[in-house]
Amino acid sequence: MQVRCPNNVQTLALILQLNPNDADCFLQRAICKRSMRAYAAAIQDLYSVINQSGGSHAEAERLIGVTFFDIAEGYCRASQFELAIKHYTQAIKWIQLADFYVKRGDCFYTLKKHEKALRDYKKAIKIEDNDTGKLRLAMLYNEWGKLLFQQRSYEAAETEFSKSISVYKKSAKLYLNRAKVRLQVKVRQQCDLTLIEIHRSVRRCYHSVCS
Repeated sequence: MQVRCPNNVQTLALILQLNPNDADCFLQRAICKRSMRAYAAAIQDLYSVINQSGGSHAEAERLIGVTFFDIAEGYCRASQFELAIKHYTQAIKWIQLADFYVKRGDCFYTLKKHEKALRDYKKAIKIEDNDTGKLRLAMLYNEWGKLLFQQRSYEAAETEFSKSISVYKKSAKLYLNRAKVRLQVKVRQQCDLTLIEIHRSVRRCYHSVCS
């Protein structure tokens, strides 16, 4: 198919010169151009399909979304995350798939735009209840928990670790992190109780000496 496509594109171009309103020819040429990774040209042909079809064509609309996704994937592989986000967003406008939201969420996460990543992961789970979106969301909560743990905000850290487990229950690491913070909370509580007892003992000794 990829070998014949350049010839097919030329043939379809000739047909379109004779019949410029042939939506099916535009569609076939767009498919060929996609296989050749001529994405911008493919999108233009797909727009023509929609225009020639009265403003709506399910397959053309799906292919536009998939093509924008393919472009975004290329930018993502090149670590051009802002451009990747732009094209993932275009893809989502045409077709809403869980994987599109997960991939855009990954870009937001890499750029440390965690609130936007959170929204995309939640949307992905809402569209398709699978482990991919759940794991991403759980890892995001886990990262927040670790940050709070480092800041010694142990109760808040435990809350984030618990959120991660509620989303994804298959990772032992998540339970281990929550266990660590719970142990730290318990140690701190024991230290507080010890300090209280020391303070009371000092007061009792003071009063005993003074009396």
